[in-house]
Amino acid sequence: STAFPATAQEPVARVFRPLLGNVVDANGNNVAGAEVHLSYSPTGTTSANTTEHQIQSTDNRGRFRFQAQPCTKQLIWAIGPPNEDGHRFVTGLSRWDWVAPGRPMQLVTNKEIPASKLTVKGIELWADYAPFKLQLAPGGIAIKGMTVDLDESGSCTLPLLPGGLTTATIIDKYGQPLAEVRIPRGRSA
Repeated sequence: STAFPATAQEPVARVFRPLLGNVVDANGNNVAGAEVHLSYSPTGTTSANTTEHQIQSTDNRGRFRFQAQPCTKQLIWAIGPPNEDGHRFVTGLSRWDWVAPGRPMQLVTNKEIPASKLTVKGIELWADYAPFKLQLAPGGIAIKGMTVDLDESGSCTLPLLPGGLTTATIIDKYGQPLAEVRIPRGRSA
């Protein structure tokens, strides 16, 4: 039998590839100044709390570029600049299971979403655990740092979120989850 020397496991270097694309409106016109969000869990992580979140703005031709890890599930969406009414157009969530270098993607901002308010009814029953936060999870993926404070009445103004379902976990002052709320988007709340 051959003995192999014990070795310490070295961390694997993270490799990144370009993720390219553009944002257009429902008529196919380029959207300059849109916020493009990219979220993913880095290779080798298993916890939802390790999700990376990056934001880029599109250039005057609606283009964006991220450096993303291949072989990870990507969640990407865009929020257009405000229109005359102060509303912004958003895309739905796009999931990409693979980042293909040089293969551009297109996001279409076709859902008009005004700012909306959320009130959690019955939160006063848990007053001993206040203050509360909502941990937002677009498409069910919790994004580190994407939290909103609830006021004493259990209300908050939601940030603009992509079309589709967002899950929000109510977190108490100890950082413990109390309940989950589902927030359907793509229509006025």
